[in-house]
Amino acid sequence: MNNKAMCATHQRGAVLVFSLIMLTLLTLVSVSMIQQNKQELAMTGNTLEQTKSLARAETDLSSAQTLIDHTRLNPNASPAYSDLKCNSDPAKQVNKDQVIVNSANGKATVTGVYCLTGNIESECTYTSGARDAIAACTCYKGTETYTIKWESAANASSYGAQRTVESKYAVNCAGGQF
Repeated sequence: MNNKAMCATHQRGAVLVFSLIMLTLLTLVSVSMIQQNKQELAMTGNTLEQTKSLARAETDLSSAQTLIDHTRLNPNASPAYSDLKCNSDPAKQVNKDQVIVNSANGKATVTGVYCLTGNIESECTYTSGARDAIAACTCYKGTETYTIKWESAANASSYGAQRTVESKYAVNCAGGQF
């Protein structure tokens, strides 16, 4: 009988140590899973923010393209803009560095104006006029291409991130389809 009592006292400590080791392992696994879920949530939030930012950029760039069309294409055609020929009035040209959309989401700025005639693309040069810089670019028998840079407003992102999107837009001054 004395042997049985002695074995029971030795085993009580082993069960306690084993239980503590198992609890420690379960705690480590739980903490690891919580950290992984936090990271996945942050990645999902970032993806959502990128999608929203791209949608805001697309909206502003579409507005910029519409503004360029209304500025450059001939509104006197019958019906309006049907001949897709560019307005020959130099004041109706869109200048480089001109901010053409400034919204709560961000701003779109023309960073380059080019003339594409045949396979040759040449950058439009600018001269200082009395009031504004006027483009010295005659693409009336070719295609005008505009490089537009959109930058998000500082408060547009809930994370405080600044986003920039660059787009190229073409206006067919020769008429007809591209």
